[in-house]
Amino acid sequence: FCPGENHRGSSDHGHAYAGMEMCVSNEEMSAMLERAIARGESGEVAYSERAMKLLRSELEKRRNPMK
Repeated sequence: FCPGENHRGSSDHGHAYAGMEMCVSNEEMSAMLERAIARGESGEVAYSERAMKLLRSELEKRRNPMK
């Protein structure tokens, strides 16, 4: 996941992450997390309970950056 604090704040920035793809906005990162959660919930990807908790936590932080 993006380690940049800006993904939890009001400004956006571009940078590379796994696979050398680019994450350019909070909205894009949130959409990625939502897709990953959906894949885990459907069984398409066998995420552990801990991984699912982390995905949900990261999404929540982006939806509510002040928490």
